[in-house]
Amino acid sequence: MLRKAVVSLVVLALVTGIASAATLEGTIKKVDGDKSTLVVTDKDKKDVTVTVNKDAKITLDGKAAKLADLKEGQSVKVTHEDNKASAVDAKAAADK
Repeated sequence: MLRKAVVSLVVLALVTGIASAATLEGTIKKVDGDKSTLVVTDKDKKDVTVTVNKDAKITLDGKAAKLADLKEGQSVKVTHEDNKASAVDAKAAADK
């Protein structure tokens, strides 16, 4: 009985953790390295500020990167929970 209860709690924790992660896609409007934040303009033209965790996985064009490598105008996909990013995947802005 106790085993079933523990297994149920573990499954519930995993499902809840997975369900609470959100994805934000848009264009980088601002990068603030001092505050470790990104301002992303989403598809609805709404600006969303996310804090990038110090251990977040950051990539630029599929390669490991740092927050300082990200620039205004790049397209980005941010995986976050409560506006705290755990992963940031950016694509270099197309040359104009």
